[in-house]
Amino acid sequence: MASLKTLSLTVLLVMLATGAAAQAPPPQTPPPDAAPPQAQPEGSRREVMRLYIVQRMRETLALSDAQTLKAMEILEAIDKQRAANQSDMRSVMEEIRRQIQNPAATDDRFKELVAEFQKRQVRNEASTRELENRLMAVLTPRQQAQFIVLRRQLLEEMREEGAGGRSRPGRPGGPWGR
Repeated sequence: MASLKTLSLTVLLVMLATGAAAQAPPPQTPPPDAAPPQAQPEGSRREVMRLYIVQRMRETLALSDAQTLKAMEILEAIDKQRAANQSDMRSVMEEIRRQIQNPAATDDRFKELVAEFQKRQVRNEASTRELENRLMAVLTPRQQAQFIVLRRQLLEEMREEGAGGRSRPGRPGGPWGR
């Protein structure tokens, strides 16, 4: 019975991974004077990364099928929250940049913008922390300890890939892009 569950979960993971790949349009031969091809879309990259993280968690932490499905759900929520947080911060950052370029901007305006930036930063970090706590609650104490170690390993791997051009150095992607 356990092997049937494992097999069905593995099939589910493969289906999700191939589903993400199938959504991409088929490759076309570009004309000789065309611009170089663009990178993989951010959404599908995140999905592949999320599936990779879940698979690593499943192997390293010996997750049950139920834990694996819950982890997938929470990691997707973390990704969505992080994207929303980045969009939220982008708007205030754009206003800060505009005001820096504005010679008539006052210190009071800068105080307001800095306060707004800090307020949003605290709110966004709290929402992400809440989701990370939900993920930890799915794990046993041993799995939580193993996850802390695994997360550090994954962050280091992403930083190393960043040096190779796959992501920006010091800014790894995925659910823990800190």
